[in-house]
Formats: sequence, C-alpha cells, structure tokens
Amino acid sequence: MSSEEVQKYINQIAFSSAEEFVKKFQGEGAKPEIIGHFGLGFYSCFMVSTKVVVETKSYKKGSTGVIWESESGTEFSLRSSDKTARGTKITLYLDGDSGEYLDQWKLKELVRKYCDFLPVPIYVKNEQANKQTPLWSEAPSSVTKEKYEEFYNYLFPFSGEPLFHVHLNVDYPFRLQGILYFPKLKHELDVNQSGIKLYCNHVFVSDDANDLVPKFLTVLKGTIDIPDLPLNVSRSYLQSDPLVKKISAHIVKKSPIV
Repeated sequence: MSSEEVQKYINQIAFSSAEEFVKKFQGEGAKPEIIGHFGLGFYSCFMVSTKVVVETKSYKKGSTGVIWESESGTEFSLRSSDKTARGTKITLYLDGDSGEYLDQWKLKELVRKYCDFLPVPIYVKNEQANKQTPLWSEAPSSVTKEKYEEFYNYLFPFSGEPLFHVHLNVDYPFRLQGILYFPKLKHELDVNQSGIKLYCNHVFVSDDANDLVPKFLTVLKGTIDIPDLPLNVSRSYLQSDPLVKKISAHIVKKSPIV
C-alpha cells in the first residue's frame, strides 16, 4: 500500500476495503471471493496485542515504503520506510495474556480450523499450514466416490464410510454449496449434537448448525458454505434470518431421508 492507501484503509475504522474492491471489479465478469464484510477485521489484532506495526510498499512505480504503528488502535504514527520489495508485513507485539499464540502448534491448529480451505497459502515457520481443497466447490460430476469418502474421513476421522452423500450447489435464489453425508448410525444418537460444519467463503464459522437444519436431520454430517453469511454470525441470527430459513427448507427438500 501507499501512504495514501494506508490512511484510507487502515485509519478509517469500519471502512470496508473489500466492498470497494468488489464494486471496482463488478463489471469485469470476475467473481472474487471476498471475506471482509465489516471493515473491522484488522483491528481485532489489538485484542491480543499491545502494539501493531504495519510495514508496506505499493506495487505502483515510484512508490516508497511506509510504516504505520499504533499502541492503542486509536492513535498512530506514520513514517517512511526503506522497504524495497512490494508487499506488506504486519508485526504484533502480544500482551502478557496471549503468549500461547507464540506457539507454532497453536498457530497451526488455528489456521487449520478456520482457514484450512482458503485458496491463499498460510505459512507457519516456513511450513504451509492450510493444505485442503474445498471439495464442495468442485462440480459433482468431477468428484469420484473415493474423493467423497476421503474428504469425509478428513472431516470426521475414525467415522468409517458414510452410507451416502448429497452434494449441494445452488446459485439462485441464494448461494449455497456443501456436501452432506449420512453416516453409519451408532446405537446412541444425540439429536442435539450437530455434525455439520458451517463456512463462509471457505472460512470456518461454526460447527453448531443445529438451527440450520431441523432436529431430525442433525444426524447428517458434512459442510455447508454460505457466502452471504456474516462471519460473526450468532445463534440468534441463524434462528431469525429469512435467508437461513430458506436455506434450511432447501436442505430438507434435497435430503434423501425426508
């Protein structure tokens, strides 16, 4: 980023650069998968940090490096940098209660939980931590039975082979992708325990999708990706949102056990 872009995108709280990016390229036929909906994502780093430093340099010809630094999120300093290569480096100075995030295994665990299916590689100690491909985004006709079973066993280890599956791919009147499996049932069945993992543009949101499907379908396991779902979705949102109710009805309709 340039100095002007830092002041525009970093200093303006609740300004969503992602929304501006989408509007800019709307007429070019592209469908970018943008996960920033609220413009506050960057400032979440102050939940675990006493100081944040952003060092960046724009790709634009003639640009110079910039360092943005803040210890509170409300006051900041901006100065030039001798950075020569394009790109951005963000350094967090963790507070005393957040030392666990210095552990590489903890970081890998978090990356794999929330960002395992992102198309952008994330490295921890020079090792790529997210390595999975979201099978639900592939065309059902291109996915073999073995791939479906392999994906199921990755999501739910030691669960055996599923009895069958349903591959969801909807563009209208809402956007929805996912794969739902019907597992081999055990003697004891807990209808209050959901086996469906909820995603938004490949980012993990929740593994509690009880309000997304009726209780008699909580036996299903798998993934559901809803691009229009807020990343900070709450249970009350799932219970009351009209879009979620339409999606729930569609899942019931597509389920082979209904």
